[in-house]
Amino acid sequence: MKKTDSKVQKQQSRKPSETKSSKSTTWIWLILASLSILTFAIYSFSTKCGYVWDDGLYITKNNDIQNIHWENIKLFFSSFYAGNYQPISMLFYAVENKLSLDPISLFHIDNILIHILNSLLVFVVIRKLSPANVWVAIITAAFFAVHPMHVESVIWISERKDVLYTFFFLLSLVFYCDYLKTSKIHFLLIAGIFFVLSCFSKSAAVILPVVFVLFDYYTNRSFHWKMIVEKLPFFAISLVFGIVAVHSQKNSGSIQEMAPTMSMLEHISIVSFSTLSYLFKAFFPIKLSILYPYPIEIGKTLPLYYYLAIPILCLLLFFVWYSLKWGKDILFGFLFFLVTIILVLQVIPVGAASMADRYSYVPYIGLFFIVGKIVDWLWNKEKLKKQYKQIAIIVLSLGFVSFAGITQKRVKVWENEETLFSDAIDKYPQCNFPYFVRASNYIDVYVDGIYAQDSTNRRMYINKALSDYKNALIYTINPQRKADVLYSIGYSYAKLNDFVHAVDYYNQSIKVSPQGSTAYLNRGSCYLDYYANIIFANNKTEHEKYMKLAQKDFENVIRYTDKIDDRAKAYFDLALVLFNLQDNVGAVKYNSEAIAIYPDYADAYNDRGCAKFNMKDYKGALDDYNKVLELNPQDANALKNRNLVQSILDSKK
Repeated sequence: MKKTDSKVQKQQSRKPSETKSSKSTTWIWLILASLSILTFAIYSFSTKCGYVWDDGLYITKNNDIQNIHWENIKLFFSSFYAGNYQPISMLFYAVENKLSLDPISLFHIDNILIHILNSLLVFVVIRKLSPANVWVAIITAAFFAVHPMHVESVIWISERKDVLYTFFFLLSLVFYCDYLKTSKIHFLLIAGIFFVLSCFSKSAAVILPVVFVLFDYYTNRSFHWKMIVEKLPFFAISLVFGIVAVHSQKNSGSIQEMAPTMSMLEHISIVSFSTLSYLFKAFFPIKLSILYPYPIEIGKTLPLYYYLAIPILCLLLFFVWYSLKWGKDILFGFLFFLVTIILVLQVIPVGAASMADRYSYVPYIGLFFIVGKIVDWLWNKEKLKKQYKQIAIIVLSLGFVSFAGITQKRVKVWENEETLFSDAIDKYPQCNFPYFVRASNYIDVYVDGIYAQDSTNRRMYINKALSDYKNALIYTINPQRKADVLYSIGYSYAKLNDFVHAVDYYNQSIKVSPQGSTAYLNRGSCYLDYYANIIFANNKTEHEKYMKLAQKDFENVIRYTDKIDDRAKAYFDLALVLFNLQDNVGAVKYNSEAIAIYPDYADAYNDRGCAKFNMKDYKGALDDYNKVLELNPQDANALKNRNLVQSILDSKK
């Protein structure tokens, strides 16, 4: 009886503890659920946002995602898109595209949902890493969820790779934490699987094995040869995907050429300044932009604050090292930030920007962890007055609310490409690239799209584009970018039928970049369509002169370009020139080259048919005209030509 009473007593004594634990778990779930709902609400406006910038390369102009079958999937895993290797991200686009006739809202919603999952996984990782106080994990996850610097990663459809690689990255860390706790090898294997998936989503994941080493350090894991052996496969995977990433960037040469040439001191100063800027914006997210340009003073004398960034960063690093006096928390958090951002600090200059909001997506976890640890320390410091603790909580709460408000406002900047790059121009009026992109948007969306049939508004937007392109030219600091801007000005003048100015700017573009194939293509078109066939249509000598100039330009396109569209158009135009010069054999040859690139090139079939007709190859001409009508049954010229050829063939029977 006594034993029974004792048992009952013990069971009863556990109930208050169990109840307390249950209540604690309930509160945690309520907080995380509220955070998820708030995050979705903050980003909900993104469903009204359009495609911007690289979205065309990945989605709207990418035929590979239009269908899901084995050939497309093989393409995803064997191709680079916009200079990146990201097969799983491309597979997601294809699936979403298949699920919806107008998938843009689905793209945005999925990005938000993955971001919310990432926020919850941040909580799980920090909870496993530092289980003593749940509020450290909650604070880290909360600031990760609503921070304004993360808007770019979440709302930009092209940055699906960012949120997706982070999802697998964090899952790998979750299972690595389980491995550290249990030493069970299957947790390490699962971590490896998610690591590979993360690398297939974005190459930035290659840094994960170094983060594993950081986790070993923070959890006081004793050094053993096993620690090296277990990570060798992870580092091998990093090496493979790192090589692939370097190769993919080399294939996007135009991106490489955007970076300015700078001295060693300038380079170190800019890298130091960018590092401090990331740290500053983590706590004071002001002057956010789609682009943070290199200073225009490169090659002269940088502003003093760039040079001061070097000693300030050194002092900060000293303080981080000195913080070991109080424990590992600050050092761990800062090293997590530094390790995960080091690859994008422009140590090797790439692209037109010195930093980008999206690069902070994973690294800021380390900084928010430090914030959580500091708040935890203040709250548990017995000697600290209660009013100071309350001030700390108020500051933390105001920071969270402010970040949420700034994020919601920042989301609206991403409504379309015009609003996005207008915002960048407002903040960096001496940066050429936002002018260039906004001008290109005016041409693509308004001139060739919305107002294609409205001559008044069309002309207005061409002039807007010209104004932006000329501003871009003023602030251009890179030769390749200058050539692109000069070409674009010429292209805009051609839209106004001002071919004299168009040719002048094409000439300037070619002078800056003699292998600029697109400038040759458009200048050749001006020579052919305007000078040869309009201005000098009745002047045999001048007509032939400009035909020859056009021929030379189209030949240069074929010589210099690896762009499929430009090659096909150049072959077609070259065939047209030769046809006008009565070289029917050459016309057949080059139209055939164009058709080899695009088997459904109706105009090339029609022109080849005309050349064959002149050569009295009536059967060949009939086949080509039939092909045109197969592709376009309403083509009146092809129908007329086919009837003529058919009557000739019938008369010979």
